[in-house]
Amino acid sequence: MIKFVKNNKETEEKEVNLRVFSGHDENIKLYDEVMEDKNSNKKVEDSKKENLKYKFEKKEKKEKNNNKEAIKEYTELIFGSIKKFFSKEKNGTIKIVGILWIITILSGYLYFNSLNKGLPKTVFERRDITRMIEKQKLYIFYPNDGQLVSEEIETIKSTGENDIIRETLNKTIEKLKNLKLIPNINEKTEVFYYKVDSTLYLDLPEKIFSNVKSPKEEILLIYSFVNTLTNLDSVEEIKILINGIDTDKVKYSNLKGKFKYRKDI
Repeated sequence: MIKFVKNNKETEEKEVNLRVFSGHDENIKLYDEVMEDKNSNKKVEDSKKENLKYKFEKKEKKEKNNNKEAIKEYTELIFGSIKKFFSKEKNGTIKIVGILWIITILSGYLYFNSLNKGLPKTVFERRDITRMIEKQKLYIFYPNDGQLVSEEIETIKSTGENDIIRETLNKTIEKLKNLKLIPNINEKTEVFYYKVDSTLYLDLPEKIFSNVKSPKEEILLIYSFVNTLTNLDSVEEIKILINGIDTDKVKYSNLKGKFKYRKDI
């Protein structure tokens, strides 16, 4: 007679094949043997699971009982020592001192235990990440009393070149708005730029010059952007566009050509 290897996958395949030929007496008999063998394996497996579960529960119960027994023995030892201490002939002062020590120890235990109950358990220790954040220094140029001055500011260090340019540009516009040198514009939707090699093309809205009253004020405003952005390592010159167009001027200054850093402004 054919003997099947006790393998779940092979057993299932044999079951399928036997069902196809279930009309033959010999195959029907083999099918019954396979099913009987499968049920037997399942019973053995279930029995192993039950035994494992029983052993685990028994071990867990034993550990709990051991803990209880240890606490009981420790308690009996303490109270036995106390009873033995007071049963001996001692003068009243020693007994009073002993009682006071016991009261002090119990009071301290109960006090600190009550404090700990109200505290949450430490699940994980949170590290101070403020030290891990790297900072970078930027130099912002802006007009002040008819001349261009600079200010050093510290921000979170940007990872890429584009982020550094955007952060520098945003800080410049923020400073100029705070000084009321430009109108309230949205730098994210009204100011754009793109970079080709070492040249930065800066696209500004025309209204950014609306507060300018003289050629001097306009050139100082222009170089607020030029000196600030060319102070970055990757930028050497600025080409200014107005509303996306290369224009001659807005009010006074000639915007044709490219601007480089100027120290004499």
